[in-house]
Amino acid sequence: MLLLQVVCALANGKPIVTPQYWDNYITALSTKQPFPDCKDYVPPLAESTLNVNDVSFDINENRKKLFVGKLFVFSSSQQYNIYSCMVTAAGNAVIISVIIYSLFS
Repeated sequence: MLLLQVVCALANGKPIVTPQYWDNYITALSTKQPFPDCKDYVPPLAESTLNVNDVSFDINENRKKLFVGKLFVFSSSQQYNIYSCMVTAAGNAVIISVIIYSLFS
């Protein structure tokens, strides 16, 4: 579930930050100091197969248009419920939920 939340946040242009950011945010709030900069709390990329020069958690507004003009067809309402937030966040793509019935039932 965490992966889906990260992907939805990236597609929506929301910053991905470490838990330390929130600790410092609360401290800044209670002491009336400036809020911490999200860019200082970006977690390291944990996936070793990804190239850190090509992939990042930085905000990239182009992600909002990634799926523009694409059609996604889900074979179950469960798939639709799980993945629709990612697809719509990345371009408001048309999403159709289809239930496929067996010809032999």
